[in-house]
Amino acid sequence: MSIYEPIYDWKVGAVPPPVPAQVVGERIAELERIKGRIVPENLVDDARPEGSPLHPCFEWNDAEAAEKYRHAQATKILCAVVTKLPQQRAEARMVRAFVHVVSGEEKHFVSTAVAMRDKDFRRQVVERAYRELLAWKARYEEFEELGEIFSVIDGLSDNFDMPVSVRNLAGMAGRGEAEIAKAQ
Repeated sequence: MSIYEPIYDWKVGAVPPPVPAQVVGERIAELERIKGRIVPENLVDDARPEGSPLHPCFEWNDAEAAEKYRHAQATKILCAVVTKLPQQRAEARMVRAFVHVVSGEEKHFVSTAVAMRDKDFRRQVVERAYRELLAWKARYEEFEELGEIFSVIDGLSDNFDMPVSVRNLAGMAGRGEAEIAKAQ
C-alpha cells in the first residue's frame, strides 16, 4: 500500500460519466498495477461485465455507440480543418477553420470568420481560449521555468471583458479542478 492515496476528480469542463471520479481513478490505478500499463482497450475490456465499476461509463448498445462514434469523428474533423489567413505577415498562418459556439440552447460549429464577426460568438471563443490558457497554467504551474509566462497570464485578466467567474480562475491555478469547477 502506498503512503500517497490520490484523490481523483473530473477535469474542469469534462462531461463526466455517471460514475464518481474517485471510483474510476481507483479502478484505473488497479488496472495499471495488474497490467503494468494502461491503454484504452484495458478499460473497455474491464468494463464489459455489468458488475464492473466502469460498465456505466460506456455505451453498450452497438447501434447507439456507432452513431456516437461517428459524431465524435465528425467533431474531430471539424476541429482538425484549418485555413490559411491572408498574408498579413511574412509567413502565412494557419488557424482553425471552424469553432464551437452556443446559440441559445443549440451547440454547433461556425466558421472562424463568422465567429470573429459576431460579437457573442467572438466573446465565447475568446473566453474559451482564456479558460484553456488558465487550465494550461494550472497543469504546469509547478514548473518554475515557466514563471515568466505565468506572470503574463496573470496580468491578462484585466484585458478581457469577461464574467468575474472566468477572471477569478486566474487566481485559482494550481488548485484542485473540483474547487475551480465550484467557482464557475
